[in-house]
Amino acid sequence: MKKIVTLILSLLLIAALSLSAAASSVSLATEIANMRTYYAETKELELWEETLVFAAMGMLTERTPFLPEETQTEDRLAQRALAQMAIGATAETDALKALQNEDGSFGAVDVHCLSMLALKGNGVLYNSVKAYAHLLAQQKEDGSFGASVKETALAITVLSLSDNEEEVQAYGKAVQYLLKHEAKNCEEIAWQIIGITDGNVDAVSSGGRDLLQKLLDYQNPEEYYFYRTENDNTADRLCTATALMALDTVNKDGSLFKRLATDGKISFFDPADLIPLGIFFGVLLCISVGFWVFIFKHKKSTKTLADAKKY
Repeated sequence: MKKIVTLILSLLLIAALSLSAAASSVSLATEIANMRTYYAETKELELWEETLVFAAMGMLTERTPFLPEETQTEDRLAQRALAQMAIGATAETDALKALQNEDGSFGAVDVHCLSMLALKGNGVLYNSVKAYAHLLAQQKEDGSFGASVKETALAITVLSLSDNEEEVQAYGKAVQYLLKHEAKNCEEIAWQIIGITDGNVDAVSSGGRDLLQKLLDYQNPEEYYFYRTENDNTADRLCTATALMALDTVNKDGSLFKRLATDGKISFFDPADLIPLGIFFGVLLCISVGFWVFIFKHKKSTKTLADAKKY
């Protein structure tokens, strides 16, 4: 009997540990399911960010993806290439590659980063050495890049793909900047989460702040869309798409931008996502079996004792 009791106590301890590991996954899965509900009636996409995140969520079926127009500007070319990669189409990168400047740049920091991600994801040979050098030169003393949280987050994503010590130190400094930054709106918080996660830091609780919960404070609790500021209660399409992008980043432990650059595609289902729940329910099953074994053995020993008393 002592062995059975010890077994049950051990299983309960394992269950408690697995429950804490699975709790965040369950909560995150619920939030993503809520977003699926919100987007259920959306048939026509209006933003290229929506194309990316719908592809990441496996929600492009029977929907028309939005692709930026074919232009000869770096930002549209990079966005179009990434969107094409996301939906599994052949990405148009020749014109984008041709637009790299002599100093290695592709334009503003965010455009520069998106261009590098698109070219890397498609395996296109370009002057990446100059591109990285140019990006490093844009970092400010406080660790930030450009003039926005988005630019800093994208810079972290690009730099995190390199093993070069200088790039590693640069994105580490940028992550520290994002951890300290006080976001002014929903979109900034979402990009904070994306950048910090791609910088290999837990964005949920780092710096003593639950950034994920802070992001969810901007969500309508009934219809699940996101609004831009705390004093606003109207649906913001870009903020909602970016917020879902952040949820996906935490769920996959890496942004869709990083996955596109690494694999050249977005995988919207990963069996590893089910591991925490599998462990939890497996432990519950073991506890149930152990409990009934204990009950039957206890009854048997009680009956044996009662029979012995008769004689």
